[in-house]
Amino acid sequence: MDTLVEQYAKTTREVVQINQLLKAKMAEIDQILDTASKLASSMTNYTGIAIKPKASSVTMSKFELVSIDERQFAMVMITAGGTVKTKKVKAPGEVTPELLRRLAELLNENLCGKGADMALRTLSELFNGCLCGLGADRITLPIIMELENAMGEGAYLVNPAVKCVYEVMNEIDGGEMRLAGVNRLLNYPEYSDTQQFGELLGTLEDQDEILDLVSSADSDDINVLIGSESPVKVMNNSALVFKPIKKNGRTVGVIGVLGPRRMNYKQVLETIDDLVGNISGMIGSETPAQNTITGKGENDGGE
Repeated sequence: MDTLVEQYAKTTREVVQINQLLKAKMAEIDQILDTASKLASSMTNYTGIAIKPKASSVTMSKFELVSIDERQFAMVMITAGGTVKTKKVKAPGEVTPELLRRLAELLNENLCGKGADMALRTLSELFNGCLCGLGADRITLPIIMELENAMGEGAYLVNPAVKCVYEVMNEIDGGEMRLAGVNRLLNYPEYSDTQQFGELLGTLEDQDEILDLVSSADSDDINVLIGSESPVKVMNNSALVFKPIKKNGRTVGVIGVLGPRRMNYKQVLETIDDLVGNISGMIGSETPAQNTITGKGENDGGE
């Protein structure tokens, strides 16, 4: 019993320390992105955009299970992106240390692709997304049935555990967009129609269409979407220019500018390239500094 208590205390301390460090790191990136959007706006006289893109598939890198009492246990889940979540799970049957050990082993082997005896990975590995497993869309009924079969008499623990995993995956990282200088758009004749401008503001406020657009972009270079070629229909009089910030193959942020179709593209491209290059240097990412452009839309030229 003393050994179990000591192990729980050690695991709890490690999780708290990792969570604190990760929160500090993410807060730092949030602040950098927020500042970059304001700079993009002031340097171009258009609307600056900073985006944390939606996760295409949240995956887990590590599970730890800790007994609370005879019918409850805690699931400590660490995602490939470094987020740490702890959830309390109620079991329909008895919870024993041996059953939890076996369940943790199976979850790590089948959902993370890592053995349960794997030591807790370093903060940098977790944050950089070096470990990955199955997304929610790939945790299928056959996998759940295999887990139940492998658990034998403890099969009743599988369903509540997997349900908890689903819930956490769906909670994490729905994306976020920050805007700076939206009022600057009123300086341009393209936005003189109050109804159209109101529809654009509604889309920006809702965020989902822009987040989906940016999150689904394939190119790691500067993306240029002009006018009616944009999938966001209310942007028919606008142009969106953005570039992702990559770290170890994962997009950690996006910097962009929204303005009229006849914006000063040379200035905008240089500004975004410089900002992303500086941010990349600050966080040690591998985003290329060269100004390569991926574009769609009408060629309206610059101001």
